[in-house]
Amino acid sequence: MSTNPSNHRFNSAYFLVGPTASGKTDIAHHIARSRDWDVLSADSMVVYRHMDKGTAKPSSAMMQEVRYHGINLTDPDKGYTAGNYCEYARAVISNNMKIGRTTIVVGGTGLYIKALILGLDAPSVADAGRRLELDRIGKEDGITALLALLEKIDSSALKALKDKSNPRRIIRAIELAESGQGRDRKWADAVLPAVPCIAIDTAILNSRIETRGRAMFKNGLVDEARCLRRDFKDLSATALHAIGYAEAFKVLDGEMTEDAAIQSTIIRTRQLAKRQRTWFRNVQKVDYIDLTNITDVAAAAKIVDDYWQKHGSVQLL
Repeated sequence: MSTNPSNHRFNSAYFLVGPTASGKTDIAHHIARSRDWDVLSADSMVVYRHMDKGTAKPSSAMMQEVRYHGINLTDPDKGYTAGNYCEYARAVISNNMKIGRTTIVVGGTGLYIKALILGLDAPSVADAGRRLELDRIGKEDGITALLALLEKIDSSALKALKDKSNPRRIIRAIELAESGQGRDRKWADAVLPAVPCIAIDTAILNSRIETRGRAMFKNGLVDEARCLRRDFKDLSATALHAIGYAEAFKVLDGEMTEDAAIQSTIIRTRQLAKRQRTWFRNVQKVDYIDLTNITDVAAAAKIVDDYWQKHGSVQLL
C-alpha cells in the first residue's frame, strides 16, 4: 500500500467504514476539507435522488466545501445494484488519480465496499427490465411468490439465503441464479485488505440512532414520502422498504401513528447497525478505531488520519 495514491500505479483510495450514526461522514468530511481531497460515499441509500430526509446525506453546505461522489445517482423508481456502484465508483477513483486527486471512500454498505475493492463481473449488473418484473411480483404476490420462484430456479440458492424476509436479497438471489453463474467463489472467498472501522459503545450508538430517527420525522420525512408517491408511479423495492420511508408510507396510509413510525424506524436502524457490525466483523477485514470517548470531530479525524498515514491507502484489486 502507498501513502500517496496519486503515485501508485494501481487505483487506490483511503477507506473509512463503520455502522450507521457512528460519525464517519463528519470525520471524512473534516479530513477531506483540510487536505482538499474528495469523498466517495459507499452507502446504498444516498444514491437515490429525492430521498434526503431519511438517508443522512451530507448537507448542501458540506457539498459546497468538499467534492462528493456517489450521491444522487438515480431516481427512486429504479434499481441500483452493487455492480452499478462498482462500475461508477471505480471510474471515480481512476479519474481522480489521473488528475492527481485523492479519494476517501466512506460508508457502511459492506457489499458496496467489497465490490469496490475486488471488482465485479458484468453478470453482477442486473437487467433493468427483469428487475422491474421481479419488483412487480414482489409487490403483487408477496415474498412467498419470490421465494417459490427462487426455489424453482435454484433450490440450493434458496437454502443458502440468510435473510428470507428481505425482498431485495431474494430478488438479487433470483438474478444470480438466472444468470447461470451465481456469485464467483473466488470473489465470495477472497480475503479483503484491512480498512479502518469506527468502533463505538453500543449505548452511545443507540442514543445517536434515536436522535437521528426523531429528527428525520421532525424535519419532514412524511412530507417527503408523500412527494415520492406523487412524483413516481412505481417506487423501487429499495425505496418502498427503506428504513423510515416504509414507516412514513404507513403513516400516510393510516396504518401507523407517527409515534409508532418513529419507534419502528429507531428499532430497524439499530438492527441495521447490528448487521453492519456483523459484516465488518465476519466479512470485511478491519482495524477497529475506538472513538467511544472522542466527542470532538477534529480529534477523531486526527486519529483516523494518523492511521492512514501509517498504513497507507487500499489498493483496488
